[in-house]
Amino acid sequence: MQCMMKTKLLAFVAVVVTNAACGQGTLQFTAHLTSTDTDYTGNGLFTLTGNNFTYDLSVPYGFDQGTIRRGSDLTAPLILDLHLRYCLAPEPYPGTNRGGCFFRGSLALTDGQTSDLVDNQWYVTATAFSTLRGQIVAIPEPSTVAFFGLALGLSLMLCRRRVHHERP
Repeated sequence: MQCMMKTKLLAFVAVVVTNAACGQGTLQFTAHLTSTDTDYTGNGLFTLTGNNFTYDLSVPYGFDQGTIRRGSDLTAPLILDLHLRYCLAPEPYPGTNRGGCFFRGSLALTDGQTSDLVDNQWYVTATAFSTLRGQIVAIPEPSTVAFFGLALGLSLMLCRRRVHHERP
């Protein structure tokens, strides 16, 4: 009987957590910037809450120009010139600080821009002596089914463990 109550409680908690996560309405996106000219890379994390788009981009030192464009071509329509927060010079060898340039900011999007972003039509670019580019893609959210499966699995495991310990 206790085992059944624990199963129901875990299922209820999974439903609450799932609804809380979905109710916030925040979508997360990522981009990995690469180049055909160099070994340099960069990474970006982007969020969309309602129509508020935020970005946080880290690229190697010297790449101090950043843009987001609709489409993969370098001449595609410009959506946003990224705000450079600061650049940090690398330490001399044998230092471990490789330095970098960091962009951070936000933008209120139109419905059309939101649709393009969700459809993976946005690309982020950082330039210096070369160009780093990456497609902005959605980070998949765990599904409701996965949460229920986890709750059920944990409850069955707890019930089974209790049954084995109670046997004489």
